[in-house]
Amino acid sequence: MRLIFIRHPKTEANERKLVYGRTDALYSEAGAATIPGIVEELRDVRIDSLYASPLTRTRLLAEAIADDHQIPHHQILMDDRILEMDFGCFENMTIAQLEETHPAEYHSYISDFNEYQVPGGESYRQLYHRVGGFLKEIYQHHEIEKRSGQKGPDALELEVGADALELEVGAEPPLDAFGMGEEEEDETQSWLRLRPREERAEGQMGETRGERTGENGAWFEVKQAMDQQKIRREQTVVVVAHSMVIHAALAHLLNLDLNDVWHIKIEPGSLVDLDWRSEFAMLQRLSGPFNVRDIK
Repeated sequence: MRLIFIRHPKTEANERKLVYGRTDALYSEAGAATIPGIVEELRDVRIDSLYASPLTRTRLLAEAIADDHQIPHHQILMDDRILEMDFGCFENMTIAQLEETHPAEYHSYISDFNEYQVPGGESYRQLYHRVGGFLKEIYQHHEIEKRSGQKGPDALELEVGADALELEVGAEPPLDAFGMGEEEEDETQSWLRLRPREERAEGQMGETRGERTGENGAWFEVKQAMDQQKIRREQTVVVVAHSMVIHAALAHLLNLDLNDVWHIKIEPGSLVDLDWRSEFAMLQRLSGPFNVRDIK
């Protein structure tokens, strides 16, 4: 699965250097100017699902992306689990104001950032866990179900060049792009782990591997076409979210300590592109913020 996170464009609150999470801040002039560039950067990406935090600064960008891909707005999947951190009594204050009005709470916050729960808000550890629940769900849906065929449709479409082959699956065991059996979920391992792929035994289910993928079989034709075109069957999921959320997701996906994710700078309007397969995720690209003048 290709997983693309996009941080919302710069807001007026960003420019004023406010501590804010759930406040519905509006784009600054500079932030709004990056939206066409973000949309253009994604123009050639085939988006299978588009998720967004429900806040205005993420929703509006998701809608602009959806419009460019002819995705109806009601198909944007709004999810509260990717809302920005709730800063409680710290909301809409500068650091100087916090030091003056909430000195004890602010000291506790910076001394134990991951675990301290802001009064009226949440801790970063709590955010980390809710983001983990979100990732688990989209992995199960977009990687396990879509690639293995579990709970999938009766027909599987694979694009080959400009043409598409539609194959009836029926009782046929689900096959991956190379004619091999797909991974299955193992409940005894963590939600990110799948059992290693094993070769199917000859004669399994009353037929040999050669019979299932024989030269006259449809799957053999698909395998040939995909080998020639070097096409991989995968889902692409785009998530429009916030800084804290994206950093927490990287901690999960890249197996990082929560303290280490802050070595990765993700500016407003930036794109984080990951390849996520089985228990392994790889950061492919971190780029932006975008301006149309920069990418043309």
